[in-house]
Amino acid sequence: GGGVRSVVLKHLDALGLHEPHGAPARQHHQVLRPAKAWRLLGDTFINETLGVLPYLGVHLRRNEYVLGRASTTPTAAAAAAKINFMLKELGLEQVFVATDGRQEFKDVLRARVRAPLYYFAPDDGAEVPEHQGHEDVAVLRILAMSQHFIGSEFSAYSAVVSRERLRLKAPA
Repeated sequence: GGGVRSVVLKHLDALGLHEPHGAPARQHHQVLRPAKAWRLLGDTFINETLGVLPYLGVHLRRNEYVLGRASTTPTAAAAAAKINFMLKELGLEQVFVATDGRQEFKDVLRARVRAPLYYFAPDDGAEVPEHQGHEDVAVLRILAMSQHFIGSEFSAYSAVVSRERLRLKAPA
């Protein structure tokens, strides 16, 4: 029959699954894998936009982090400097950034990074689904498949990306 094939579970951070290497995360991550259709959407973006070149994946929290975690939330200029340093250090030539930052932040970041920078946006070749949760899963896949990943401190989403990278045995 037509039984349920997937469900969306929100606010799992209340279970204390933030730590990528923690026992609860290891125990439950396999059953909490993202749905195949949305992983494929991420794979399509990787293949069609990022191509064959390895890339740096970056998750940059902004919005409420600017107020509540100002000391660990970089400006666009500081984030660009770190990204430029990591691209050079790792020998990578492109970067994918996931951020909830405002358009002005994204524009400044793109202008200051010295390599092609992509967002999951129609202008960058993304087929953005209507549901935000579906987009989040596609972006999770893109970040998880990156050659190297930089996340936001204290972010549950960055922790999920790190766990998925562990599951996929992606480079550190």
